[in-house]
Amino acid sequence: EHAGDLLGARPVVIPLSARDALSVKLLYNKDAKNDSQQQSSSLWKRSNFATLEDYLSSTLTATTKIKTKLLNPLGVAEGI
Repeated sequence: EHAGDLLGARPVVIPLSARDALSVKLLYNKDAKNDSQQQSSSLWKRSNFATLEDYLSSTLTATTKIKTKLLNPLGVAEGI
């Protein structure tokens, strides 16, 4: 709550298992043809890492990266 008050936005929380995601990535990323196997793996689904990747790719465009970088120090300073 405090971070949301300070930054003026509610943080997005995505529960995931980095250990499971890394295991799947190491197992399947040796060969590009295995991408569909990775996506259908039960371990990959359980890790919920695809949700994080989708969120980051949809929200972190070049424009939003620059805007966030420029506005964040100003927004934090206003909250202090």
